[in-house]
Amino acid sequence: MKGIFITCSVCAGLTVSGLGQESLDSNLRINGKRTLEVFSPQQEVIQNISALVYRGYKRVAYGVIMSEDGYILTKASELEGRSVLAEASGEESEIKPLPPLTIRIGDGVLYEDVKVVKVDARWDIALLKVEASGLTPVQFVEDPEPSHGSVVIANGASSRHLRRIKMGVVSAHTRKITGPTLVVMGVGLEEKDGKLFIKSVTKDGAANEAGLRAEDQIIQADETPVAKRDELIEVLMLKNPGDELKVKYIRGDKKASCVVRVMARPIANGAAPVNRNDSMSGRFSRRRDSFPRVMQVDVSMDDRSCGGPLINLSGQCVGLVIARANRAETFAVPAEELKEVYKNLMENK
Repeated sequence: MKGIFITCSVCAGLTVSGLGQESLDSNLRINGKRTLEVFSPQQEVIQNISALVYRGYKRVAYGVIMSEDGYILTKASELEGRSVLAEASGEESEIKPLPPLTIRIGDGVLYEDVKVVKVDARWDIALLKVEASGLTPVQFVEDPEPSHGSVVIANGASSRHLRRIKMGVVSAHTRKITGPTLVVMGVGLEEKDGKLFIKSVTKDGAANEAGLRAEDQIIQADETPVAKRDELIEVLMLKNPGDELKVKYIRGDKKASCVVRVMARPIANGAAPVNRNDSMSGRFSRRRDSFPRVMQVDVSMDDRSCGGPLINLSGQCVGLVIARANRAETFAVPAEELKEVYKNLMENK
């Protein structure tokens, strides 16, 4: 990919008439129409390497095109759609039937047969596949990670045919993000006769993937014997998304064991903001913490704008936008980690 460069000409013509004027015309602000026209080469890159991910008629995320034949990475927790009530730890969810996933690429080509191949719960990244050929995959940055103040570009509000972009800068050190994210196994539980049974198993949940079934009796979680729901939840509270939970259980008259890779519990639909910063943030991501390492940028967006590529001024991908954290912070999975996640998902699909 040829390099794309920008100079101080970005300021050309953006003069403010009158001394003491307190604000620019909206077209001249950081993400104003005339300012973003300067970034038309980067907009073209975003147009080609990103995908729009829909659940029914509603866009729920963007995606990063990883291969010519239709492998795409996106933010996993947004795929459920905002109409779905998240399950509480150890409790059943009231899950509504979900419309199918569809994907639009380029100038609006629609792909209806979307397969969720694999999910990395630790990073909240899903690998999708559509039957396609000749797509434009991302080109990753080869230089060191962008430093403080480096300009970056991401998807903004987009129509079916046109990607609009958002501009910002790298605003903090790359770091691990901890937080209060709860994890779940993806089961409904029932206590009966002093024993703990699985009442139901969520489709595509962690327990289902590990092979657990309804009516299995859970007898141990990691090294802790469990016979009550609260005892299991105490073990889960020590876990982070993507951690392994060793489960011993009884099925019929036989004992068995499995490893459950626990998943993050998303914020339930309609959950109220939890602090003043959130109340000014608009729509933040259902999962916005407990990431092994993130790049922080000040690109302004909402939850449905996550999952797409973050590029530099040369059009190279520096990361995948993974969470809108609050009104001032957006997190991205750095390029090096993203390449490793993709490699692992492909090897274990």
